[in-house]
Amino acid sequence: MKRILYLLLLCAAPILFVTSGVTAFGQGACYPAGVVLLDTGRPANGAGIRVCTAGSTGTPCTPTASLFTDPTLGTPLPGSPVVTADAHGNFGFCAAAGNNYDLQISGTGITTLTIRNLPLPPTSPINAASLTSSSANPANVGTIKLASGDCLDWRNNANTGNIQLCKTSSDQLDVTNFPSVIMPGLVIMTSGSNSVTSQVDLGRAAAESEIAIPATTGSFFTNSDLVGGDMIVRVDGSTHRIYLGTGTGIAPIAVTNTGLNFYGSTSGAISVKAPATAGSNTVTWPAATGNVVLDSTIPSTLLARAGQDDQTAKSTSISTTSIGTALAAGRYTWNIAIGTTATDASGATYSYTISWTQDGISRSFPLGGLTFASTAQQSTVTAGIFVDNGTNVSYSVTVTGTPTTGRYAVHAWTVKN
Repeated sequence: MKRILYLLLLCAAPILFVTSGVTAFGQGACYPAGVVLLDTGRPANGAGIRVCTAGSTGTPCTPTASLFTDPTLGTPLPGSPVVTADAHGNFGFCAAAGNNYDLQISGTGITTLTIRNLPLPPTSPINAASLTSSSANPANVGTIKLASGDCLDWRNNANTGNIQLCKTSSDQLDVTNFPSVIMPGLVIMTSGSNSVTSQVDLGRAAAESEIAIPATTGSFFTNSDLVGGDMIVRVDGSTHRIYLGTGTGIAPIAVTNTGLNFYGSTSGAISVKAPATAGSNTVTWPAATGNVVLDSTIPSTLLARAGQDDQTAKSTSISTTSIGTALAAGRYTWNIAIGTTATDASGATYSYTISWTQDGISRSFPLGGLTFASTAQQSTVTAGIFVDNGTNVSYSVTVTGTPTTGRYAVHAWTVKN
């Protein structure tokens, strides 16, 4: 800050009085570094500076001002209203802001001098058309004109540090110092044709609008940028898609406005289409040349299947095994397919029993007499039943005798009607 110089030629020992710029804060303002010099250029060691309100009269001047050590005006300055210059002629004080003051300087060999109407600025906001950074090459338009390397800083809410908002050398807004950015609508995207930067676009773009979530470092904007594990939700022209991607242009699952598509590892797709007519309650499965294969690991709740059990290459009995546990009361169908898969001449036989509870009574369906003599020995039975609430449907197989090479397989399941 520029120093304001007052050159005073006194009748006795003349002095030079120098004041620095004024600093204003919350309640008060300060003269932080005034200097009193003799006409020889040497400091006026021990000179007294008496501070009075503007318009004071007399020597010593009155009325005096109240002086403080800091701009909060909480601690009175020792010796107030007089400030004593140190060995270097330095002095300073703080007082109520927004007022003018008279400074009366005196001391041994110094003719008393009163300097009148020195202002301490008000603490109210400074009104200005614009604020310009002192850094080289600041902006030439705007209200706050910053240079390329300038930043804005806020104190954090915990008062433990600062949070800084800067611009990168690539002219990108750097918000990494903020834990999150909250706004009604968010668009973060690159300029030009660069497609290797994260994008969240919740607006409407001319060509496409999408949310791209990268699985690893390096994200994408279009389906052709997909890599293993990536997910993209995209609106592209008239096609609405959700991709779970594995590579260039190929997504194992793509939900579009034409159906649910399951893609192969390299090319091709099987599509489960939506109803052709609104309200038709029809789902179009793959073409007749394709097959729908139900994986046995699919939860039974997705198949309306209450329970199931599959066992193969058996030569011994199977104890009671549930094919529907703690079922809700209602109508069900139990199913069993059992038969010989390997023969022998041991004479051993096997039989099965289906059991359930209906109307408070334990019910069962036994069937026996199957042998290991031929693979034509088999039984496939389906029956509709009513099951009481909280009860089970189960089956068991009993082998009589000891087969040698004979084996059987059984598949049993219950379906909710």
